[in-house]
Amino acid sequence: MPPTPMVEPVNGARHALSVRDLVVDFVQDTGSVRALDGVSLDLHAGRVLGVVGESGCGKSVTARAILRLIDRPGRIASGRVLLDPGKDGYGFERSGVPNRQVASELVSASDGAVRVRWYRTHGEQFSPGFAMIRSASRSWLMIGTAELSRRDLDDFNLAAAFIAELPSTATASNDAISWFDTLWYNRAAGGTEFSSDVDVYADASELDYWQYRLLEASGTSFD
Repeated sequence: MPPTPMVEPVNGARHALSVRDLVVDFVQDTGSVRALDGVSLDLHAGRVLGVVGESGCGKSVTARAILRLIDRPGRIASGRVLLDPGKDGYGFERSGVPNRQVASELVSASDGAVRVRWYRTHGEQFSPGFAMIRSASRSWLMIGTAELSRRDLDDFNLAAAFIAELPSTATASNDAISWFDTLWYNRAAGGTEFSSDVDVYADASELDYWQYRLLEASGTSFD
């Protein structure tokens, strides 16, 4: 079942359903056709939500995606990645390699289906080692100082402190999404900005790019 982290039931009186950045692709032999691109909506408890648009604009696909009824070759495909910009570490200023180059490739290679934001560091490093894949019924959650370079993945040396598979409706699953969304959408009390747009740390340096490619070719990474 494809990961669907963008459709979230919300507890409490505010919303009965919250949809964030829903992306649906239809994969064909000639390529992929994007039917929905970043649809977001909130359905308030006790209210009726109407979706209006011309024929073929995606109304039915939106409804079927929320109900997980997309027929093949359609698929719900999107993801969010929150990265350290690589500018601070051990008291020194860093170049941002390879994080900034990886972010650029993730966005371009996925045609925007994978979205990236930067954690706003102030001398410290952002390294929670958090990953989550969520479907309609199950969530896969990894927490720890995971190393996800090609070398570590090949050796199954993730160094993860905690890995769990649990129902998507479990409290731990909803708490994990709530934590991530607080950072992603800057929802902290007092207006604290935890994250910034991917373009803030865009790096056009050819030298940094080829340094990143060398790391990628060797299957290594560094902090």
